[in-house]
Amino acid sequence: MKLNLKSRVGLIGALGLIGSPLLPAALITIGSGPDTSYFTLETPNVGLRQYAVRYDAASGGLRGGSALLQLIDAADPAISFEISDFGSPTQPNEFFSSLTFNGVTESNDFSPDGSTFTHWVAGGEAGAVGLGVPAPVPITPDAWELGAGLSVNFRLIAEGSNDALVFAPTELRPSVAPIPEPSSLLSPPLALLIFAGKRRR
Repeated sequence: MKLNLKSRVGLIGALGLIGSPLLPAALITIGSGPDTSYFTLETPNVGLRQYAVRYDAASGGLRGGSALLQLIDAADPAISFEISDFGSPTQPNEFFSSLTFNGVTESNDFSPDGSTFTHWVAGGEAGAVGLGVPAPVPITPDAWELGAGLSVNFRLIAEGSNDALVFAPTELRPSVAPIPEPSSLLSPPLALLIFAGKRRR
């Protein structure tokens, strides 16, 4: 069963695109809450597009990789994701199917040159829970690893975690490193001001 995420906007709620002076200018920030996870998209049509997704994990916000795509889909009018669910309502088995950006669709099916999408993860947890893996496995936060799937039993989002979709002929990692924690994204002048303020005390 294929699910067009634009049809599920009512489940997500209204979200706005919000810029943040502490984040790089190219980073699109959506949602609200004390927790932040990151998503990188790299395709021939899209180019490089990166998101900071804010949510409140303590209140049940986000959880799986498909929820991450839902939030982005609901907030960014330029992009639409489609996922395929090969499972059931009680045991979802969701995988990325295609995306449409500014009216152009790129599919997970292999293109003539062998290109397809690969899902990369850093931080958080991953593992096919219920399919031979008893519990999610923690993923190192500072290096990309191949992901397994989008549903919560495959990919568990956590504070500071990164997910990426890359369209390429081989299992090509994203051209950028996982985005670090927001505290490490202070610009040098701001960091110097904070340091100077601490020195005066």
